[in-house]
Amino acid sequence: RWLADFARGIYFHVQPGATVRPLVPDRGPYDIRLGYARLPTQVQRLAAAGYRVTAQATPSPRLRSLSENGLFNVYQEKTEAGLKVVGAGGQVLQASRYPRIVYETFADVPPLVIRSLMFVEDREVLDVRRPFKNPVFDWQRLAKAVGLRALNSFGRSAPSIGASTLATQLEKFRHSPNGLTHSAKDKLLQMASGSLRVYAHGPNTIAVRRQLIVDYLNSLPLAALSGYGEVSSLGDGLTAWYGTDFAAANRVLADPRATPKAQALYFKQVLSLILAVRRPSIYLGADNKPLTALTDSYIRVMAKAGVITPALRDAALAIHLAKRNRSGERPMIDFSAQKGTNLIRGRLLALLGERSFYELDRLDLTVQSTLHLASQTSVTQFLATLHDPQVIEGLNLNGKKLLANDDPTKLIYSFTLYERGKDGNRVRISADNLAQPFDINAGAKLDLGSTAKLRTLITWLDLIGQAHGKYSVQSPTTLRALQVHPRDRLTRWVVDYLIANPQADMKSVLQAALLRTYSASTGQTFFTGGGAHQFGNFERSDNGKILTVQEAVRRSVNLVFIRVMHEVVDHYLYRAPSTTARLLESPDPGRADYLQRFADREGTVYLRRFFRKYTGKQPDGALRTLLDGVRVTPRAVATVVRTVSPEATQLALKNWLHVYVADQPQSDADVAALYAKYAPANFDLNDRGYIARVHPLELWLLEYLRSHPQATMSDVLAASAGGAAREQRLVGGRCGRRSVRRREHPIGVFLQRAGECVDAR
Repeated sequence: RWLADFARGIYFHVQPGATVRPLVPDRGPYDIRLGYARLPTQVQRLAAAGYRVTAQATPSPRLRSLSENGLFNVYQEKTEAGLKVVGAGGQVLQASRYPRIVYETFADVPPLVIRSLMFVEDREVLDVRRPFKNPVFDWQRLAKAVGLRALNSFGRSAPSIGASTLATQLEKFRHSPNGLTHSAKDKLLQMASGSLRVYAHGPNTIAVRRQLIVDYLNSLPLAALSGYGEVSSLGDGLTAWYGTDFAAANRVLADPRATPKAQALYFKQVLSLILAVRRPSIYLGADNKPLTALTDSYIRVMAKAGVITPALRDAALAIHLAKRNRSGERPMIDFSAQKGTNLIRGRLLALLGERSFYELDRLDLTVQSTLHLASQTSVTQFLATLHDPQVIEGLNLNGKKLLANDDPTKLIYSFTLYERGKDGNRVRISADNLAQPFDINAGAKLDLGSTAKLRTLITWLDLIGQAHGKYSVQSPTTLRALQVHPRDRLTRWVVDYLIANPQADMKSVLQAALLRTYSASTGQTFFTGGGAHQFGNFERSDNGKILTVQEAVRRSVNLVFIRVMHEVVDHYLYRAPSTTARLLESPDPGRADYLQRFADREGTVYLRRFFRKYTGKQPDGALRTLLDGVRVTPRAVATVVRTVSPEATQLALKNWLHVYVADQPQSDADVAALYAKYAPANFDLNDRGYIARVHPLELWLLEYLRSHPQATMSDVLAASAGGAAREQRLVGGRCGRRSVRRREHPIGVFLQRAGECVDAR
């Protein structure tokens, strides 16, 4: 009665807004699987992404006090949970439930299963003669366990037994770190928390004890199985380990008219899984013998104790336990039907910091999305029909330059629909017909020809409109005196047009811009973020023509838009004196300061990355890690080995060559030549990085760590800017055939623009 009165003060209620002092979550397997353990971190991540807490649980003072004093958080736990994704209108897009198969109520559990569990784990748990019994404690069993432990401590040999009841085991499975009891303190913590959880419903515990049976059977930790994942209930265990139909097994086990022969297989499988909880990784391993022997021994004892009949004993002993053979099983998954849901799940991975869909699907989480299920399903089904030649013909898609001579099954279609709202654009449909996990809409970078032209045109016209707004208020005299950078052709054209037409409004300027002419020649090379590129036109007859932008839009001429885009890029680079491009080409002192800060920051980023990669590795292990990640050639291996380990002998180099370029045998003379040619003194660090196809700072760091194995990140950064690395400085790359070299700083930048060389420390 005292515990029940005390437990009345343990509660929580949900209030609007964020709680000032939320409970610190437990960190047991249950809390980790359902995501409670990571909730504080996830709330911070979501807040950084623009979400806000609209309501949160506020614990009672007693619940907070108990939690702060080390007890597990006491509340009514869920047995089953998982990710639920809800679409527009409340339609459920996905509802993951883990464990997958559970008992809903005590009445659903066959009496034979209950008797088996009680005999193995807790024989007094359902004693209805004691309505106020605390199921956490089995005093007789606890006294015996303590006594045997005492005898062992005094040097007397005595067998040890466990004192755990179903209630304490549930506390351990769910909330103890790693699901284990490491000490007597852990056991007391489980007992105290379990007792408060039991009496939170009042002094009469009969209903709670029945629910303990259900919860325990629904929480059995039964290891994990390839292709299935974590197995954590009797229902999941029967399905995963034995391939048994859970509903069918329960019907037979609960049927009083069923023969012992009909019940024997299901009974033995259930009993074996209850026993396997003791050591799941051993008993559910490849070898069936330990679990079979243990199960058979219990069957004999249970018959002797009158828990089962002799007939059931004999029938069960005659059955061989055979685990399900899952080899060759491949689940049939319709990936195309999951594209919308996976789009949301992929976004959730990034938002919550989860590592995989496997972990994400097990969170106790409900997500409201904007996808419209009926439309998503309809579009997905339609896209799937586009692999059928008859459907292609019916849609008149087999005409000239369409699908007349092509295989429609090789085409991938995707469809995305947004609905514009007051607070933003909502994704309503995201579908494709690729029967693979890859999402065409979210995971691919698409080169959209005409759409890209339209975006380029809109951007170009918008910039011209902005320039008109800026310069139309100025007089022609002021505009003539205006200094426009020679490469900012867009501004120059707007200024010249306004000088010639002082009263021109926005519409006339834009119309005149569409009549500007550009070359459609394919003979020019353009430098982009991906390197040097040459482009072609859709119609070869357009090559070499001079076209207006208006005509280029109508005929979709590529090279005109490439040159329009080039003009846009140069406008952004050179429109103001403060732009980076203008700063880099000016003699102003700010240029050197900017480049210095850029070099320091860039080099520090690389050094930190390389330090994390190699810290804790032995010198040769670090060298192997480097060589394993590069395209090896004899000269690359020689350069790396001679740089990282200057004291290495020719024999050492020969051994490294034998390991990494075994397909290119080197004679002693070849090794000697490589050893001499790629000595560190012959090339600066930048050139050695170029030869080895390795970042120069990575080479420098490995050499430094080899001679300073205890160095910290701070030591590395200090050495990279000080005298320790003075003779091995990275400044940047090459300009044409000229190597640019400096020795003042280990980090540098090399910039190239239209054939010009810019060397920056």
